[in-house]
Amino acid sequence: SQDSAFVKQEVEELYSNLITAEDDSMFAAINSDGLTPYGTYKPNNFPSWLEDESVTLEVGYVSEPKLEGNKYSFFKISDVYEGDEAFVKASHILFTADDDTEASKATARSEARRVLRELRNGADFADMASQYGTDGTASRGGDLGWFGENSSFVQEFKDAVFAYRGEGLLREVVETEFGFHIIKVDVAKSYTVYKVAQVEKELFSSD
Repeated sequence: SQDSAFVKQEVEELYSNLITAEDDSMFAAINSDGLTPYGTYKPNNFPSWLEDESVTLEVGYVSEPKLEGNKYSFFKISDVYEGDEAFVKASHILFTADDDTEASKATARSEARRVLRELRNGADFADMASQYGTDGTASRGGDLGWFGENSSFVQEFKDAVFAYRGEGLLREVVETEFGFHIIKVDVAKSYTVYKVAQVEKELFSSD
């Protein structure tokens, strides 16, 4: 329609202007119909549109305008820097004792170490988590998602995860108040923070 053609032309002009804008946050705040024209994103709160494989996570990158539903959207990466808090993506398999006796704890620890040996020999982590996990993550292959050093996870667990370099299985079972954990770091820890300006333009209701 004539209205949608007008919006498309406006989007193309805004896109060109965002590329050269000196104050990205102000530009997005003035020109966007969206609720978050300028956002700060860490690994634990990445929106799906930043996780797209085609996106280049560098300062100055501007995405091509996309029409989804009733709105056009595009964004510019305004700043990339190292923050104060590290974030990591990890999975675990939790083994719990039947009671508080040392014998029950020893049995749970022994079972966790047995499964850890299987994983080192090539067993699939998600399958093992589904089979042996005793908490809510078992149904999703042990996935804990992204979490930070300041998250509410128990300290012994965080100490073990954030001391690990790179990705892969931790060499030893980790004991916490909840039981015995086999832990796999899925994505190595990162301090990187992104500031992003996003412009959204809605089509007119007549469209």
